[in-house]
Amino acid sequence: MPTVAPPTPGSLGDAHPRNPRLGTSDRTVEPVCRAWVACLGYTLLFGVAAWRWLRVAGSAIPYSFGNRGDERLIAYILAWGAHVLGTDPSRLYAMPINHPAPMQLTGSEHFLSAQLVFAPVFWWTGNAVLATGIATFVAYPLGATAMYWLACLLGCDRLVAFAAGLALALGAGQVPAHFHLLQTLVLYLPLVAATITRLRNRPTAWRALATAVACLLAFFSSYYTAVLAGVVAGVWIALEACRPLEHRARFIALVSMAVIAAGVLLLLFSLPYAQRPEAATELSSSGSPEYDRGILLLALYYSASSGTLLRVLAAVGLLGVAASDPARTLAWRGLLFAVIGGVLMLGPSQAIGGVTVSLPFGWLAATPLKFVRYPSRFLGLVVFGRALLVAGGLAAVRRWLPRPLGTLVVLVLTLAIVEHRAPILAGKRLDTITAVQLPIYDLVAQKARERGEGPLLEMPVMMPFERTRLTEGDTMVGATRHWLPLVTGHTGFWPPHRPLVQALVRQLPDREAAQTLVDLTHLRWVLVRPPDQWPPAFLAQRERLLRASWARRILARDGWVLMQVILEPRHEEFFTAIASGWRPGTTALGTPAAPIPIADARAVVSGRLPSTLPAAGPHWMQVSVRNLGDVAWPVMVPTFAPAFTTPYDGEVFLQVTWRSLDDPSRPPTVVPAPLRRDVAARESLAQPVMLPRPGAPGRYAIEIAVRQRNGEGFAEPASRALRGEIEVR
Repeated sequence: MPTVAPPTPGSLGDAHPRNPRLGTSDRTVEPVCRAWVACLGYTLLFGVAAWRWLRVAGSAIPYSFGNRGDERLIAYILAWGAHVLGTDPSRLYAMPINHPAPMQLTGSEHFLSAQLVFAPVFWWTGNAVLATGIATFVAYPLGATAMYWLACLLGCDRLVAFAAGLALALGAGQVPAHFHLLQTLVLYLPLVAATITRLRNRPTAWRALATAVACLLAFFSSYYTAVLAGVVAGVWIALEACRPLEHRARFIALVSMAVIAAGVLLLLFSLPYAQRPEAATELSSSGSPEYDRGILLLALYYSASSGTLLRVLAAVGLLGVAASDPARTLAWRGLLFAVIGGVLMLGPSQAIGGVTVSLPFGWLAATPLKFVRYPSRFLGLVVFGRALLVAGGLAAVRRWLPRPLGTLVVLVLTLAIVEHRAPILAGKRLDTITAVQLPIYDLVAQKARERGEGPLLEMPVMMPFERTRLTEGDTMVGATRHWLPLVTGHTGFWPPHRPLVQALVRQLPDREAAQTLVDLTHLRWVLVRPPDQWPPAFLAQRERLLRASWARRILARDGWVLMQVILEPRHEEFFTAIASGWRPGTTALGTPAAPIPIADARAVVSGRLPSTLPAAGPHWMQVSVRNLGDVAWPVMVPTFAPAFTTPYDGEVFLQVTWRSLDDPSRPPTVVPAPLRRDVAARESLAQPVMLPRPGAPGRYAIEIAVRQRNGEGFAEPASRALRGEIEVR
């Protein structure tokens, strides 16, 4: 077999003496890429561009329009992973949020690959925001270097390859930097493609191992990244198998073993995810005209977020389709991935010429990839494809123009990419995360060690739709300082009991609501935020909470108040059911969900009805409900997916019925009112009920009775409803 002398290293703009894409030898010559030099250059470049953020990375991140709660969740997940990997890796899935629900990590991503950067920084500093910021920043030079390496392997000179790296790292959706980028790390797409390319050039066991490691890192980065890397791996393997090189069968065997081995390890690791109840539901969004239009607009927005220059350069790359290699190879492959990503971003369906056409994203619901809920995540494939197109276009320019002029043009365009995109890296403003530095959380850890650890509730609990800068994610970032279990927590999938916890928190400091929280979660600590961190409408709740008789103050600092709950649990079966995990056929609290036999469907509703009500505004009244039967009532039916609500015909609830006394011919107004929780046999439950308005003012007969969905019973004389007359003014 004749040997081919390797190319001599040249300057950054030197073209390689031989195009490796045209070789037919089983030992194809590979260019001298000097990837470490490129990596150093990218790091310095991005470091200067992001310095305004990096100098305060310990407490802030560039502001983005994305989900601020998710960004804090990512910092918490990474901190929890580093925390347990250094002490007890078997507890990785037992992330202590929404206590005592088990396996809470399976409600979100795991980001294990990011621990290679995150964990050492977190162990050293204890700062989850700083460690996540560094892990996010490092992805930029590494991603650019991976793209640079791939472009070199495909035959580009180093100047064109450097520009391709910039096009990837600074592409659509990549700037400004934010933690959510860790969910779809585009750096693994060129890395996987590059290792597969090297394996095709020389199919050896060591290169197959390198491919397996690249796939393993990509697959364990996040599940969305795993999907993107899997698409790239499958398409790239097919393209490489068509190259006119020897040992095609050996390459296919080695690359298949590498990818399959990484995939099997991911499947084994993901078994707890597959065992979640939500895994049986169709999580891919179903199409509707409004949804389809929204997805189309979002796809167009993300596509345009790359900026005009990169879009123009990608369009120029299309000219490379008619050029010679390497421009032709780069252009065709870039176009292929841009189209694949663009089509998937269009969602499950779109209206074309007045006809709704089903698209590939909608087909995911019938596959194991049904967990992919957001079409916009496939933007990574578009970014990868555009980077290849940019490389193809610049490579064609180098071929078409005289050498000095071509080098100058490519250099000017590369500098234009830097000038156009790099300043956006740090964003226009910063999102400060103060929770990571507040001294109150260290004091909480100290008091918990002195008086006993236990679950903590931080008030107020802010919902995503409430207009405030505070999120549950801020509570979770603060929890990385004390690691007490949280009875709340921001996550991708709420456990079935979480809506009940949310309702009870809104009713605090009501003693019965606090007692039920203790029954469900064994709540021990309540941390109350300063008044300026409460929405004005909830300040009265804060004042009442600080006077609650069921808790005692332990410390106060800077407006924060830590309170210790003195109530003891009354329903251990509730806590045990939640801690054991939800099972089909039961409520969130473990009560069998089935119609109650008529003999046991007996109840008494009592309370004091008002004589008059205003016509406007809500009115709450306290009622007491007693279960006279020997069977517990199923109330807390899981509501996270329709597939789990339809079988629960035995759900028990209150029903409020209004009948007009002024006009008996008017149909009655019937409104269901939920019970607070499951009710055990022979147990009484006190709770507030909101009385809905019947409509027009006048005199009405009102009835509040217990009913069960699609079931019989709860009729007189075995049961007794609360009845009376009310004048609505």
